Amino acid sequence: MKILFVCTGNTCRSPMAASFLPDTIAESAGTHALPGDEATAEAIQAAKHAGGRSLENHRARRLDSVDLESFDWILTMNIQQKHAVILRYPQLADKVFTLGEKAGEPQVQVPDPYGLSQAVYDQTALLIKHLVRKIVPDATKTSGQD
Repeated sequence: MKILFVCTGNTCRSPMAASFLPDTIAESAGTHALPGDEATAEAIQAAKHAGGRSLENHRARRLDSVDLESFDWILTMNIQQKHAVILRYPQLADKVFTLGEKAGEPQVQVPDPYGLSQAVYDQTALLIKHLVRKIVPDATKTSGQD
């Protein structure tokens, strides 16, 4: 199983999502990422507090720089990103879902915490962890925390 998490800038939501799975299973990218950008300080802290892997060495990458065919699932944070990915890569439509859809909670969209408080980042990380745990049971135990 190989999962690509997708958000906009690849500095907050998708790296946090990938942090809850072993790096052999999950990667992340952004639809409008600036390659090389670091994860935000708030995302690094939120992922750490929620039990994810460290994001201190994370560097953003664009969706178009990734071998999308190598992934079983391409999971976006919201419906708009899902539609954008399918519009660009219609041949991959059968593997593109929102994280909420794949977790059995299709109404759930993961809001972008960029520029907001640490508390909002922490809430976002916990929401992502909840959804990731539903798609890959026990996946969020990668750091030894629960």
